[in-house]
Amino acid sequence: MNTGTGSLKYYSTVAERLDSDAMQLFLEMVDDHRSDDSNDQRFLGLRTGAGYLLRFPVSGQRPVNSGHLADLVGYRLLRRTRGSGRLRSDFYEITSESLAFWRWYMDQAGSPVAEVETTVLRFLDAEQFASQHGGAAHHLRQAFDLLGESASSIQIVSEIGDHLRKAVMDVVADVTGGTRPESPGQALRDWLDGHDQIQERQAEAAALLADYVQQIVKLDHRLNHMRDELSKGEPPADNEEIRRAAFLTALACYEISRLPRG
Repeated sequence: MNTGTGSLKYYSTVAERLDSDAMQLFLEMVDDHRSDDSNDQRFLGLRTGAGYLLRFPVSGQRPVNSGHLADLVGYRLLRRTRGSGRLRSDFYEITSESLAFWRWYMDQAGSPVAEVETTVLRFLDAEQFASQHGGAAHHLRQAFDLLGESASSIQIVSEIGDHLRKAVMDVVADVTGGTRPESPGQALRDWLDGHDQIQERQAEAAALLADYVQQIVKLDHRLNHMRDELSKGEPPADNEEIRRAAFLTALACYEISRLPRG
């Protein structure tokens, strides 16, 4: 790939044809690649009886769809080499061509804030998130569907807040292996304290994520109990506050779901 007109046309074709889950996987791999400062930035793919596992250099391993990886290789967004020996392994690399496409794709999203929002919402809409976090995916879909309704309805605002709050609690429960916690920020912090897979350089950021989750739940709780808020003389939630709560909650779910678990 190069940066000529022909390449831009090819980029558009790839972006149009590539499955949304495959594109999300590619974006996650580039993000992991750019976070890795080691000498070996290869992704290790292993065929197992339980499916195909991909080991990310930074964020650990998780099951992925091998067909999505094959599509990314076919579109020259990844370089694949076959492992030798008895292990049925593959190695994938992010190349300069991969990064050229990634930069073009990110430019299409517009501002940095728009890039983040587009990435998060695409991830939450992907089949993989729904399969791993069915409860959270359901509540987030319900909340975002209600965003188009009038914020003047206290009942709708309350429903949005309830769905957002439950989405965070459900994704924390999925990741920590516990039941739906009433205090998801504390539950996440307790889990992180005993989780060896969080690398030392990620520990501080992970702790900040737990604090962030706790603050987001407070914002969602305010929406959920808007009638009580109004009775105490608090200002009503406007459309911008509701939109912000929905996106920040989605961002929290996105980051929680990406925590390494093995």
